[in-house]
Amino acid sequence: MDTYVMTGTLTDGRTVTLDAPVPLLGGKVRVTVELLDAAVPKQTLNKWLEDMRSRRAAAGVDPLTDEQIEEWIQDIRSGRGN
Repeated sequence: MDTYVMTGTLTDGRTVTLDAPVPLLGGKVRVTVELLDAAVPKQTLNKWLEDMRSRRAAAGVDPLTDEQIEEWIQDIRSGRGN
């Protein structure tokens, strides 16, 4: 049984794009994921929030009001929200 060790990029919680092709035609494989610090840019919480707000604004989504946030928190605490 051949084993291939290579690097790639995790693009979401389910997708890995390998840096090079694997010489296999297909089939079930076992994957072990190890985070490489150099491959993941660090981001501050403020930068992440700024990026999220920008993406939401670009998609035409209005920011939540204080009242909407409070309602959401109450829904979660009561078990009604997700």
